[in-house]
Amino acid sequence: MTGASELSATHARDVRARIAEVALLAPLLCGSAWLLFELTRFEFGLDQGIYGVVADAMLRGGAPYRDAWDFKPPGVYFVFALARGLFGHQMASVRILEAASLISLLPAFVALSRRFAGGALPGLLGFALAVSGHVWLGSWHTAQPESFGGVLLVYALLLATGSPRRARERDLAFAGSGALYALAALMKPPLGGGILVSAGFAVHAAWQGAPREARRRAALRVLAAFAVGGAVPVLLVLGYFAAKGALPALADALFVFAPAYTSLNYQPGSLRIFPFRAFEFLLFRFSLLHPVGLALLFALPPLAPREREGRAHLLGVIAFGVIGVGLQGRFFVYHYAGALPLVALLAGWGLWKLTRIGRSYALGTAGIALLILLLANANDRGNPLPGGFLTRVRTFDDGHARNEAVRRVASWVAAHTREGDRIYVWGFEPLVYDLAGRLPASHYIYNAAQRAPWSRAKARGELMQELRGAPPAAVLVEHGDLHPGTAGSDVDSATELEHFPRLNEFLSDGYMPVVRIGRFTVYLTRDAAATLPSEPALP
Repeated sequence: MTGASELSATHARDVRARIAEVALLAPLLCGSAWLLFELTRFEFGLDQGIYGVVADAMLRGGAPYRDAWDFKPPGVYFVFALARGLFGHQMASVRILEAASLISLLPAFVALSRRFAGGALPGLLGFALAVSGHVWLGSWHTAQPESFGGVLLVYALLLATGSPRRARERDLAFAGSGALYALAALMKPPLGGGILVSAGFAVHAAWQGAPREARRRAALRVLAAFAVGGAVPVLLVLGYFAAKGALPALADALFVFAPAYTSLNYQPGSLRIFPFRAFEFLLFRFSLLHPVGLALLFALPPLAPREREGRAHLLGVIAFGVIGVGLQGRFFVYHYAGALPLVALLAGWGLWKLTRIGRSYALGTAGIALLILLLANANDRGNPLPGGFLTRVRTFDDGHARNEAVRRVASWVAAHTREGDRIYVWGFEPLVYDLAGRLPASHYIYNAAQRAPWSRAKARGELMQELRGAPPAAVLVEHGDLHPGTAGSDVDSATELEHFPRLNEFLSDGYMPVVRIGRFTVYLTRDAAATLPSEPALP
């Protein structure tokens, strides 16, 4: 009877624990669904406006860099082009694809958690943390290259850590992992460094599992699979640019402009400080649940036999991404988006260990809920807003308010130009092209290259050749767009225009300033300006 009583008590305790777990996870997953829905409504920031215009050029048959200039790695343009090809020419298209990519983390996190954390539930908690951590970054810091690169890393790890029985299946899994790491590198190069970690773990496993005389061959087979898989996406992308005749433009943007841009933030001793700062920001700039969960992950007993292997593997991949942030030396919030999903997964594993604390009514599960409640207002420390948690719930999509002025000037330009006309924006806001429905008159869709000291002479000559060859129907000059970290100068576009005599003369000879809308002065051709009703021209 005693044994039956103990069994009954154990069963009742397990039932209570399951109820407590459902009570914890259900609202978290419902909250994740709400956040993902809100993500699909986010508007574009400056960067997303650039990617959208480049993607449109690709869909018209052009190529990044040559037909629409920017200096980010090429992967993100293919993502935006895919989204717009699938869901149409709208801001929501890439947001839908972004939300779908985040949803895909759920089965991946569950699979990784079953593999390394003893069950699916720690993965569900990690998924909720990952979605919350991503969406709360806001409109500017989402739909970035790292946003998609982080999802690719999760699936690269999933393929690299499986245990297929057949050698051919293992080869395909490792090749697939290598391909995903390469795709992540095409989003942001440091993210691809995780291939070294995964290949190292796979080589070690193959070495240990093979007979002594076959160890070297087994290790080489693993390395070959990762290498072949990693080479395929890179070769395909290079083939695309070669077919478009755009390899020189790619090389100039990525290996001439981009390194000079990166060097702007370097000072003596930066390389000694930046990596440490990068890790400090990763732990304490975002949700405080992350460092708490990581501390519990190491402090409490493992959830499963392979936990130590799994956390070491994930931490190695995270390290490459975060060191890459340090080497860039800019510490933008979105730079961490490639590592944050993996950090959230590890934090979820650590927090889940609390469910093992307490013998009655799942005291530890209640402890997790209390932690989340107490630290919810500390979430999104990388993009803090005043007013507390509920205020941020109402305002965390700041893109709409930001774009109101851009929308007004775009609407005016669309109303005063014809559908087939081209326009030119002398500034940092290519979103105008997108919202106005007008094509850019130059492949320089914003003017960083004309303002940066290291590229100014060449880029200005090319710009003037394009503008004189096909004069735009309207020119917009932006005020207040100070971007010294990108343009290498501390003046805005309107002031820089005074130091660009050829563009100044071009405007003086053929255009008139007709209206100031927000931070933009709009110039129309003299003939078009003469047909306007009496609107005050600006000096």
